[in-house]
Amino acid sequence: MTPTPSPADAIEQLKAMFAREMKRPVDLTEFRGGEWWQLLDSEAEVFQLELADMPALVAAWDMFEAIADITHNDLHNSPLCIEARSALPYIEQGRTDTLQWEMFARLFGIRGRTARAWFYKFQFSMARGGLDSWNDDDMPMPRAPVMSPVYRPQLSDWPRG
Repeated sequence: MTPTPSPADAIEQLKAMFAREMKRPVDLTEFRGGEWWQLLDSEAEVFQLELADMPALVAAWDMFEAIADITHNDLHNSPLCIEARSALPYIEQGRTDTLQWEMFARLFGIRGRTARAWFYKFQFSMARGGLDSWNDDDMPMPRAPVMSPVYRPQLSDWPRG
């Protein structure tokens, strides 16, 4: 039986787990695509992320979601995960929050701007895939009147005075 780590040990073990993941050779082209863990060219442009950012972001995000009790991966509810929850009380269970994620990501050397870009990229990928919804999705959006594409304002349309 593996002994339960202390809170300080839990943070160090998470960092060691992350470091091992970062030493594993990866083919960055695997991170190109439309899955939640991949990067589309449009996302790279909008969120200013690079393929080289993806392995670290995905590894840290997997740990974050396990600790936040969002996903059930290998880390979820392990003795390390349970102790990490007490070591990281700012991570609310069952909730993803950009500031909580940024604080967590910084433990692994991920800059705040990059962590925030990943957060919104991930959220929009979930919405795009139909995995996220809001309780007001059926509410009509206010729309401004649209001019007919045939109408072209002319100089003579302006009042003279």
